Amino acid sequence: MAPRLSVTIIGTFTGALLDSSFKMTRSALLAVSIDTLTLPDGSPFHFTPVYGYFAFSPGDAPLGYLWQVGDRLQVSGQLKFRYEYRGRQQYAAITQLVHRAQAAIALDMRRWLNILPQSASRRFFMRLLNAYEAGTLTLSQLQTAAVQRAPQLSASQREQLIQLQRQQSATMQDLYAATKRLAPEHPLIDGPLQQRTLQLKPGPTRGVRINRNRLASPDYRAELLTAIARQTTAAHPLPMDVPPPVPREAATQVAPKPVVVRTPAPPPVRAQLLATLTAATTLLTVDAAGAVHPLDALAAAVEQVEPPDEPPAAPATRHTRKKAAGQESVLEFNGAWPTALAFDAALIRLQPSLGQRATYTGTLRLVRVVAPNRQAALRRAQDRLAHRLQQAIDRHLAATGAPRLAAYRQLTARLIAGRLSFAAYCRQLAALTSTPDPQLADRQQAAWTAFTARLTTLTAPTWVLADITSNTAPEDGVMMPLLAVDATRLPDAAYRHALFTRWRANAAAAVQQDFNTGS
Repeated sequence: MAPRLSVTIIGTFTGALLDSSFKMTRSALLAVSIDTLTLPDGSPFHFTPVYGYFAFSPGDAPLGYLWQVGDRLQVSGQLKFRYEYRGRQQYAAITQLVHRAQAAIALDMRRWLNILPQSASRRFFMRLLNAYEAGTLTLSQLQTAAVQRAPQLSASQREQLIQLQRQQSATMQDLYAATKRLAPEHPLIDGPLQQRTLQLKPGPTRGVRINRNRLASPDYRAELLTAIARQTTAAHPLPMDVPPPVPREAATQVAPKPVVVRTPAPPPVRAQLLATLTAATTLLTVDAAGAVHPLDALAAAVEQVEPPDEPPAAPATRHTRKKAAGQESVLEFNGAWPTALAFDAALIRLQPSLGQRATYTGTLRLVRVVAPNRQAALRRAQDRLAHRLQQAIDRHLAATGAPRLAAYRQLTARLIAGRLSFAAYCRQLAALTSTPDPQLADRQQAAWTAFTARLTTLTAPTWVLADITSNTAPEDGVMMPLLAVDATRLPDAAYRHALFTRWRANAAAAVQQDFNTGS
């Protein structure tokens, strides 16, 4: 039975948290103070308030009006725990602790496997261990599968397995104790089964009325969260959204601002990654103007990042350097963002396999990726950008009396299609306009700044390693058939995609066969 807890809303939180596996997660949450547990017989059990989170579900708000800070609810759902994310240094330290614990667990199991005789059971446990090291099995799933196989072992082997799993659990307990010092823990009430209003905040009105027809829109849900965040007045001992500033009229500008073009990502650098290939995926990468470019890739779990021309660094190192043209550019690698290896001609020639762990050297770049369910919103943002840019041009032409040329719309279309940078767009537009207009530059910059902010909201950063030149000391994962590759056709994108589709099917078939046969 799910616990029934009484909570008071104190704010919102849309930032990053770490789940029980110390993976970064982001969700729309209400920050709450929990102070009462309702027992099965209906009697309340009061305790010192504990601060935590509650899944944001505006469709369940009372009377069709949005919650307010100070409202009290009784909720029941699945009780989980999340850890605070306090920045890259803290996350790098936690990641290092997790990798050490996983390595210790794998080493203990490998030692036990070495004393098992060659048999079907030994091969089965070896496959479990390979899946755990590849990240496709959690420790809980590994232990459950091992217990299910235990009846086929001898009495002494079962006793050894029991001792092994006790040691694995002790390793995880030490890990949790160490990480709690770096990342405080907070409860999360997720997947509410029941919700009841206990007391609404006193006031003449209930504020924002919810339009249920718009609840599927991420933009609208973000507006609702912002309306709650504005009411936050006190600090609490857990991460919360900072109340947004109250909008005010912009100050009168003495001179027009110049057009500023911001670089959306750091420049690519050569890097060396120690990583395990975990899955096949097609990334919907997005350029600065919002144009979508699908990219076939293999997702990778990265353990270490090093510059290829320097001595190996410690596992905690998160900086990659590239020396060129007498200068040194630094790329700070954020391990919290996903990483993938581009399924290009260079990777195809290496014939990788799922679960393979190796050191890959290639060109590392940061891209932005849009989820499939956000492509429509991205397209609407592009349409708004095109409309605002054309509107600014029309106002300039009306003020100057210049002729309306088809070249203006063609220029905007090239920008939206990703065939023209914003800086080049501004230069070519200035060449087309006969009369200088500082207000036109201001309107261009305002439209582009608004679009860039929206683009950042709709997309997420992802590291991509491409043009791989080597994969030192690969450790094979699942057994997969080699691709029949015609090297002369590798420059053809359609041919590479066909190979990617075949590789993904081979990987799925190999994994299914590996676990279904059990031998």
